Amino acid sequence: GSIQLGNSIGVLVVSLLLGQQHFSINTDALNLGFMLFIFCVGVEAGPNFFSIFFAMGKIT
Repeated sequence: GSIQLGNSIGVLVVSLLLGQQHFSINTDALNLGFMLFIFCVGVEAGPNFFSIFFAMGKIT
């Protein structure tokens, strides 16, 4: 099969190009992006996280 480069390679290339140009971002925008990332990870992992505790009998 062939190797397919997905969306991740685009993000990586743009990040490398901006880094080479010494691009900087506002601290507030950086914090907002990080908070959104943590929120999305929590939304995805949350239901499975608690269902494991219920299945193991740790939470009744």
